Amino acid sequence: QSRGERKEAVVSTQSTGNNLVVQTAVPEKTHGTCRAFGDPHISTFDGSMFTYKGRCWYVLAMDAVSYRWFVYGWFNACGDKSTCLESVSVMVRDSTDNTVGTQVQLLRGFGVNIASTKHFIARGESKQLQGMDLSFHGDKLTAVLTDHQVVVEWDGVACVTVKVPLGLPTYGLCGDNNGDSSNDFSTFYDGVERSSDEFADAWSVGQNCLLSYDAPSTEIQPITTLAELMAMSRGGGFGAMPESFVRQFCQETLTGFSNQAADTQLEFVVEQSDTEHISSLLEACLLDIKLTGSQFFDTRFNFQGCMSAKMLADEAEEKGLCISRWDISARCPSPIAWREEAIRIGCIWSEEDANIVRS
Repeated sequence: QSRGERKEAVVSTQSTGNNLVVQTAVPEKTHGTCRAFGDPHISTFDGSMFTYKGRCWYVLAMDAVSYRWFVYGWFNACGDKSTCLESVSVMVRDSTDNTVGTQVQLLRGFGVNIASTKHFIARGESKQLQGMDLSFHGDKLTAVLTDHQVVVEWDGVACVTVKVPLGLPTYGLCGDNNGDSSNDFSTFYDGVERSSDEFADAWSVGQNCLLSYDAPSTEIQPITTLAELMAMSRGGGFGAMPESFVRQFCQETLTGFSNQAADTQLEFVVEQSDTEHISSLLEACLLDIKLTGSQFFDTRFNFQGCMSAKMLADEAEEKGLCISRWDISARCPSPIAWREEAIRIGCIWSEEDANIVRS
């Protein structure tokens, strides 16, 4: 089954321990969806997934016909060997002659930079700009480009989802949105087939970028002695554990831990998903845990290892699978913990700003 196909679904409710998975009628697929998350991994509109280590501004997606809207991502260090999405910039203009248009930057910590002034939108509220609606509902800061039906959802930490109408021609790391994943890496302006690294490098914007060939090595040295294991565990956190251990942990994060077999909401979701895609999410989880700096995220929680599961939960909602508190069976941070982490590592200027995000 390809990412674009959808299984038939009836309205049903399945018990998963203390929680429920409610499967509604599958909504009609009207938009292509692209995600950038973790260290960072990009899942294109057409279903390709790749990992990229450069540090710069990059075009995530843009209007390939009239150049009326653009979505950029700022990838920056989150550890010695890791890169994470730090902020997202969205621009829309009412004509090609309007070079300024409406521009906003969605910041880590849920701040919004509008015309060089920082704003916070209270949860449950919205703000209207020319050609763009901003809102903060649940745990997502969302920008909707009203004239183009383009939606950008930012989690305030390191994950973004971009949705565009099916078939709308696009450029950028998210690919061309033509329904064919085989040509995703040949969708730069010149149409030349590239490797995933070369493709992403081509979409860098600005100067003094750290591109793929400059990025720090991600090679993980094998642990051969007990002394090395103990030393790395003291300084490297969970990611310093043997790969087999981390891989098993990621598998259980996506499908529910074995001692909580009666409460495996995500396992139900996995059964509805493409096997190859689940394997890609598993590998993404492994890389995120092994490479992201142990001191970057709060070490009490496994934020880096749960970003793949978080993306899977988002995909479930789009398939009509309404799951509640998937984080419990996956042993991932709660929604409140994610929000607090966004505040801790984000661009928060005052306690008043933080309380707006917490509200």
